[in-house]
Amino acid sequence: MFHKKRIGEILVKKGIATPERIEEALFAQRKQIESGAELKKLGEILEDMGFASKENIKSALDEQKKFYMHSWLYSVFHIQR
Repeated sequence: MFHKKRIGEILVKKGIATPERIEEALFAQRKQIESGAELKKLGEILEDMGFASKENIKSALDEQKKFYMHSWLYSVFHIQR
């Protein structure tokens, strides 16, 4: 089974955000859920807080998509053997 690659982990690995900033953004996201406000995606929150740029978020999302595609291809070909 594959570990889900989260956008926060990717941003930390790339040196774009610190674990503390990711936690701060996740806390803000939880507050949105609790208050019933419109839920923003983590990338949007990080951008709003000035912790990451739109380009940083897009790059991390692209990496996430590639990871899932490689994982899916591996599982398809691994199962067929």
